[in-house]
Amino acid sequence: MTRFSLDASALMRTLVLETVAGRTQPVTVETEPPTDLRDHLPLVIVDCSPATGIANGRPETGATFTLTLHTAATERAAAKELCDDVYGGLYRLWRAGTTTDHGWLSHLSDRQQPARATTPPTGTTGLYAYTAALAVTARH
Repeated sequence: MTRFSLDASALMRTLVLETVAGRTQPVTVETEPPTDLRDHLPLVIVDCSPATGIANGRPETGATFTLTLHTAATERAAAKELCDDVYGGLYRLWRAGTTTDHGWLSHLSDRQQPARATTPPTGTTGLYAYTAALAVTARH
């Protein structure tokens, strides 16, 4: 059955998985932090704000939301590179018109370019974290 509303988390997780496909070291992509964080490194957490319908069409055809990307790794350079690769990869997928079973990106704009997370998640001593944020308009 087709969803009435856009599943922002499923769409963005699918697209992020595409941006990390083919890396020499496998990357874990989740929509929330795993309880055993250290066993899933390097890690990308896809965090979507609640989506709202868009006014230029039927409300079920698309939505806007903020995507926050959180990356974590045992080395600073790895966490930074991963965040930048995913951030840039999403722009490339948008420009290429990539579609998924969950929809496609209609527009992206910066909220925050990749930067070191100043408040790492609890229990992450010895890990490095980076974050980035995008305003997303998506359709399905």
